[in-house]
Amino acid sequence: MNYIFIDAPFDPDEREPRIEMKKQYALNGYKGIPFKDPFDGIIQYFPSSRIEKDVLNIEPWLLGAPDPICLDLLTPLSFISFIDANGCLEYANNLCELIEKNSDKTPVMVGIDHSLTGGSIKAITHRIKNTDISLLIFDSHFDAVTSDVRCGLIQYDIENNPASIHNPYDPFIRDRVNSYNTDSFLNYIVEEEVIPFENVYVIGVSDYPPPIALEIDDPRVKAYVNLYTGLIEKGINVIRKEDILKNNLHDMIKDISTSHIYISFDVDICGNSSVDGARFMDGYVGLYERDLRKVLFSIYKLAKRGVKLAGIDISEIDIYTAENKYRGKRDKTYSIFSSILFDTLKYFSR
Repeated sequence: MNYIFIDAPFDPDEREPRIEMKKQYALNGYKGIPFKDPFDGIIQYFPSSRIEKDVLNIEPWLLGAPDPICLDLLTPLSFISFIDANGCLEYANNLCELIEKNSDKTPVMVGIDHSLTGGSIKAITHRIKNTDISLLIFDSHFDAVTSDVRCGLIQYDIENNPASIHNPYDPFIRDRVNSYNTDSFLNYIVEEEVIPFENVYVIGVSDYPPPIALEIDDPRVKAYVNLYTGLIEKGINVIRKEDILKNNLHDMIKDISTSHIYISFDVDICGNSSVDGARFMDGYVGLYERDLRKVLFSIYKLAKRGVKLAGIDISEIDIYTAENKYRGKRDKTYSIFSSILFDTLKYFSR
């Protein structure tokens, strides 16, 4: 099987503390950052250096490590304006075009913002019928939440949680337009019929609405619950972390009958457990590496049935914490996910 490795360090993170951190590191010459590009961090551990690589063209201010000449552009308003104008969709489409130029090769993308996955999937459906593809997303979050619903939840948390981490004076948590972004790209994939609902598997989620959410009589919470459960009712397969720990995964994926699968990893699937190098470390404890390996072993059995790999990506790597010391130990994001990537390619290349 021929692969094209794609380097895509696209990072339009709008959070003000992250923006200020980027500025400080840029002014310091990124001292202490092992790799300014997560692709390099992953490939350093890859057993083979003989890979074919292409690079997604990204404006310097939208990189994980922005060019210091762009610091004036690094403001919350700049990023929010970019996101609300569907800038993430534009870059996903650019990625789609890049993959289409390599139509005889299976894409292997390493990036930051998970929204790029939508572009990769779209490109794959131009070469393989969408009903013949199953999309397997390993993620602690259900990335199908639209901006209006997300902002509503934040407002509810501010009003009802004395320990809320959100700023009640933040002007950008209200009146946001719904756009394609890292929180919502999965909603776009299914609602735009890029992939059928029933062919999508979101594996390892920790943000499934808890029972108490079903009892809260607030329209903002109800909107979240209804969106989440509504997409499940339409056919999306959501496999919670606790289902995996109960060893129920095999029963849930044994009915996959498509000829191809696409696998997408958000590294927060192991966040706060085996890795600390994920962009959104919001308190959820993801799977330990050993549990993720067990899950993947079930996935690898699909290869023995003749299922082919249509593509794979690793996203949401935080270059500022990956492979740095954190809580007294060195982070293993790059080494763990490089090994997982190599093993997955190996199993589906046999």
